[in-house]
Amino acid sequence: MLLVELGRRFVVKPDGNLVSGVELQDQLEALDGVMGSMVTEVKYEGIDYLFEGKNILYYFPELDPGKGVKAQPGALSFPPYLPPPVYGDPARAYIPSQPYPVATYNPPTVAINPGHGLYKLYDSGRFNPNYHWAKQREPSNGIVEDDVTPLYATELKRWFAERSREVDATSTRSISTQAHAQSTQESGVTYLWTDMGAKYHVEQL
Repeated sequence: MLLVELGRRFVVKPDGNLVSGVELQDQLEALDGVMGSMVTEVKYEGIDYLFEGKNILYYFPELDPGKGVKAQPGALSFPPYLPPPVYGDPARAYIPSQPYPVATYNPPTVAINPGHGLYKLYDSGRFNPNYHWAKQREPSNGIVEDDVTPLYATELKRWFAERSREVDATSTRSISTQAHAQSTQESGVTYLWTDMGAKYHVEQL
C-alpha cells in the first residue's frame, strides 16, 4: 500500500472552507494515474491519501459508502490555515510536527558468483591420489573463462556499492591475493585464493 501525505491545505481552503468533495475525488483519481507511472520499482495494491495524517473520510464523511447517510452541510468547521514558519520563512512548506512511522527495512545480501576457478582434477578415478589442480574451462580465443569471471564480478560489486549502497554484495569466490597453501604445496606452483573455485572459499567460510 502506498501512503501519500498531501497536507491539510489540499482539502481546506485558505478561508477555512472545504474544497468540493467531487473535485477532490477527481484530483485523487488523476493522482492515481500519476503515481502509477512514477512508482514502478515496487508492487502495491492501492494508494491511501492522507491530509495532515487524516484520510479523506475525516473531512468528507459522506463519501463513506458504509454509512449511507450524507453529512449535514457545515458539519466540519476549520479556521483559516496558516502554515507555521520554518526557519523564520513562512513561505516554506508545512512540515508535520510528528513524523509518520516508517517500516523497518532490512537490506538484502546479494551473492555474486563468478564461477569456475581451480579445482582438484583426479585423472585416474575418484580415489586415485594422482590428481592435479586444473581450471574448469579450456582457453577460447586466448581467454580462459576461469580468469575473467572474477573481473566481471568485481565490476558488478563496484556498481552495487556505488548505486545500491543499502545492498550488501558479496562474492562466492575469494578476493584474497594470498597464496592458497594447499594447492601451492601439492603442485609446486604458487596459486592464489583468487584462482580457486568457489567451493573452496565457501568451505573456508
